[in-house]
Amino acid sequence: MYAQDSSTVAAAYDLATKARKTLPDDPELSELLGRLSYEKKEYPRAIQLLQESARKRPLDANALFYLGMSQLQARQKTEARGVLNQALVAGLHEPLATEAKRALTDLQRE
Repeated sequence: MYAQDSSTVAAAYDLATKARKTLPDDPELSELLGRLSYEKKEYPRAIQLLQESARKRPLDANALFYLGMSQLQARQKTEARGVLNQALVAGLHEPLATEAKRALTDLQRE
């Protein structure tokens, strides 16, 4: 799948955006677009899409990670702290778990 390869994020984003026109209420598609938006450094859009997905079904550990990191980049530090902790509790795997722990440590120092 395009979304797994960072060199094809733009193509995956375009395809997912087109699919969303047909399936605007699909929570999995919202989650995918949220993750791709994070990869494109479009953090407010990532937050919007991931929260939209979360309203329809619980987010898994990876989706929580991308939501928390997007919130961190958007300077929503309190929200980011809570969501990143949720991601770790939900069983976030490496290397994302290390990145989440590092972000949480940095937040504690501020």
